[in-house]
Amino acid sequence: MSDKPVILLADDQQSLRQMLALLLSRAGYAVQQARDGLEALELADRITPDLLLLDIRMPRLDGISLLRRLRRERGWHMPAIILTGVNQREEVVAAARAGASDYIVKNGFDTRRFLRKIAQFVPASADSGEGDPPAADDGVPADLLSCPPAVTRANLPQEVERISQVRALPFVIPQVLTLSRSQFSTADQLVRAIEPDPAMTAKVLAIANSSLYSRGRDPVTSLAAAVKNIGFESVRQAALGMGLIDLFSRDADQSVGIQRVHFWEHTFAAACVARRLAEHADLDESLAFVLGLLHQIGRLIQDEFYPDALGRLLEWTGSDRIMGPGTERRIMGVPHNTLARAVMARWRLPDAMTAPVGDYRLPSAALLTQTAPRRRWAALVLLAEQIAACVGLGDKRLLSLVHVPDGLADDFGLDDDTLSALRDVLPAEIRELKMLMLTYLPSLTLVDRPCPVSQTPLLYLRPRSVKFDVFEMFLRLRHRKFALTTDADAFIGQLAEDGPSTRGLVNLLPSPSVERAFFKLDHWSDPPTGPGRLVVLARSDQIARAQGPWTRSARFLTAPVWVSQLERVLELERQEPAARRRETT
Repeated sequence: MSDKPVILLADDQQSLRQMLALLLSRAGYAVQQARDGLEALELADRITPDLLLLDIRMPRLDGISLLRRLRRERGWHMPAIILTGVNQREEVVAAARAGASDYIVKNGFDTRRFLRKIAQFVPASADSGEGDPPAADDGVPADLLSCPPAVTRANLPQEVERISQVRALPFVIPQVLTLSRSQFSTADQLVRAIEPDPAMTAKVLAIANSSLYSRGRDPVTSLAAAVKNIGFESVRQAALGMGLIDLFSRDADQSVGIQRVHFWEHTFAAACVARRLAEHADLDESLAFVLGLLHQIGRLIQDEFYPDALGRLLEWTGSDRIMGPGTERRIMGVPHNTLARAVMARWRLPDAMTAPVGDYRLPSAALLTQTAPRRRWAALVLLAEQIAACVGLGDKRLLSLVHVPDGLADDFGLDDDTLSALRDVLPAEIRELKMLMLTYLPSLTLVDRPCPVSQTPLLYLRPRSVKFDVFEMFLRLRHRKFALTTDADAFIGQLAEDGPSTRGLVNLLPSPSVERAFFKLDHWSDPPTGPGRLVVLARSDQIARAQGPWTRSARFLTAPVWVSQLERVLELERQEPAARRRETT
């Protein structure tokens, strides 16, 4: 039996079908071809492919009808990509509702882009090796010391100028910004500024008619009606946000660093969470929504202008090496949020947008010294990002969890009921945003990505005094069998009683008292056995003090804790539909 991934390709145009089959075969796939939908159904009785590649318009049975039958009658859940001759929103939306994961426009076909899109769903080859064993590193990796940082404080002004020249704002945005600076601006002026750009108009109307904004109102068909329904500020902020997304969605398939599909999923999730947090805290919901969309725009800038440096960072965050607190700073230089704030300021975006994006990843001490309004907005963006990361949406190599200082989360009512409600409503809201943005973001896919979870019993030791704990939130959303304790002696006793079936997670980051209690473990004569049974979240200096048998056997993660690494050490697994196996003949 071949180990190559199997693709079922159905297209009535023989020359195109054979060309695609040749491309895919050379790229490392096994291809089964069908001339129409009925022939593809017959093939479905003999094979179980890893991916479906279906033309929409075929004789006897078209691609959308074929997909519906395969989903409903055969129960097939593998990814499906639709081939369409023209970029028509109606066809694309109909295919998405039938269960399509993505689409490819045949006009202007690009070979490399085609293969990259296929590989997003089914890689042609996979490295099944175990790789190098984890290695501890309490500072900057030695092999990175010879690489200069991408952007330094000294050359930041020159780099910002270069970025702003290469990525000039769409012509609508400066006009909207000019209106935002005048207290005498009118709704008619805003409408006249946006209407000359049909694409921008369509995006603003789509947002205005979504459930995120409409709140049961009648659909609007004009910008004037949108302003009347959702307000001047909401329309202005939607135009600014959509303009910036459009600016950095160009040539998205050229990215070799960020996984753009996952990136947009994360920003959509953060936008939805931010809006709901703002509603609870009585803040501007439309501004919160846009901040959620834009909070990681610095990562897109890094991906486009500093791909080599970002590639080095992703190589580390995607590995099992422990990264010291200086690793990202040594590779990238200034943080992504600092770079984003500088570029947004150069574009003369309002401070209400630039400040939260620049502030939300400040060190805790600096964040707590901000004025109350500025601190609240930075806290909202930080919490939205952290919740979206905990839910499991995004490029995990770019997402890290941090300790949220006491007091920052107080305004947003983040109790268990609120988190459960967010987890329940997020999938539908994110899918609606995907539908709205489908024709504007070429890398977007409508495939639902199940969140990796764990069924392994886990005991979590954290500080008693912490009011809001991001890592507890992560476990509540992602771990099916975890128990919480704030007592180190109880932690020791429970692990001893449960034996190897239970793993331990210790959080030393927030409180010295927990560190002192935890190091009692080193006086216990019977440390846990088994690889990775004990996982410790700690600072580099705390790792250096871990000298006893328990802590020497632990798996340490340093702050910031990268989601990709946390998922691996906790052995979270993606929950897929019933296991699919390739049939043999």
